[in-house]
Amino acid sequence: MACDIADTYPDKRLTLIHPHDRILPLFKPFLHEQATRRLKELGVEVIMGDRVILPASGRPGETDASMEHVGPTVTRTYGGRSIEADLRIFATGQRPNTQLMRDFLPGVVKPNGLVAIQRTLQVDDDRHANVYAVGDCADQFGAIQAGHTGWNAAGIAAENIVKQIEAAASGDKLSAPALTLYEPTKPCIGRARSCR
Repeated sequence: MACDIADTYPDKRLTLIHPHDRILPLFKPFLHEQATRRLKELGVEVIMGDRVILPASGRPGETDASMEHVGPTVTRTYGGRSIEADLRIFATGQRPNTQLMRDFLPGVVKPNGLVAIQRTLQVDDDRHANVYAVGDCADQFGAIQAGHTGWNAAGIAAENIVKQIEAAASGDKLSAPALTLYEPTKPCIGRARSCR
């Protein structure tokens, strides 16, 4: 996103704060090198190994000592930086809302808040073989939370649901259908026009 903004608005000053020593740490180091090279070419200030101080609630829009909302906004970091900005875009990840599943099947929600699933994408509770979880709410065996992983999992879940419906419609109550097993896809990203 920073590349696109810098490319579209070259007169704006941009700062990217990243908590790790590499951008896109799940990918090969080459991608980090290419991304940081392009960000620097576009004039984006890249700060690695630092984090923005968020309010105690964890919600970036709330006011507290780390964020001043009078005039330009000041963002403070754990590394002691104060960065003034007209606009802040927080890309700090997300926490999926799994409260419905916690209320329905409390035993399948893991301590990290994600739903425990089997390789068939059914929730990890044999009493509820017709309940599936895919996407950001599911603990998908190490898959990153991204659109393509949810898309791929949804296709397999849909296939398995159809197999269960067809088996039930056939009247065969003795044999369970052979369900397709999910394997996480490798991390992949598209290329923004400015990051060529």
